[in-house]
Amino acid sequence: MFPKGRLREDPAFICAGGLDCIFQKNRYLCSVSFSPYPPMDDLIRLLRSSGCSLVLRDAQGHTTTHSQRGVRDLLALLDAPSKRLHGADVADKVVGRAAAALMVEGGVRRVWAEVLSRQALPFFEQAGISYDAASIVEGIVRRTDDQSCPLEEITAPARTPAEAETLLRRHIEAMRKIKQTQ
Repeated sequence: MFPKGRLREDPAFICAGGLDCIFQKNRYLCSVSFSPYPPMDDLIRLLRSSGCSLVLRDAQGHTTTHSQRGVRDLLALLDAPSKRLHGADVADKVVGRAAAALMVEGGVRRVWAEVLSRQALPFFEQAGISYDAASIVEGIVRRTDDQSCPLEEITAPARTPAEAETLLRRHIEAMRKIKQTQ
């Protein structure tokens, strides 16, 4: 496959969507790359226009939007009897290590993120999950200050997505108990 976009040999030429092209010996050589899956463009557009934090297209092609903060939506989807994450395409605003672990455990097929943490990449790569992002960052930081995201810190010791999920659920349960005693 060749890089998409403008070619150095002819700066005016732009490849058509889905074509990988290279200029060689006074002609363009193009190969068409087909995916058996629908494009993620509609999910990305919906994510950016709707104000939601996560868009999911399940294996049956049904698309839903979700708006809770953090990984609450992913936990709810993972716990749902419908197993909607399995084989799903997901577009998410922010994907850190904790979100990646839950997506892997749920069996998602593809992920696109507005912001993707490098700490999430090993989980996706080990599971063979296709991913892409508008921006890849070293780690997720909180909006209120420049501190690391607590979920990234909680899941940092985990070597596998299953371990990360366990650590995350323990933390959530501990926080629930603290709120109940207050």
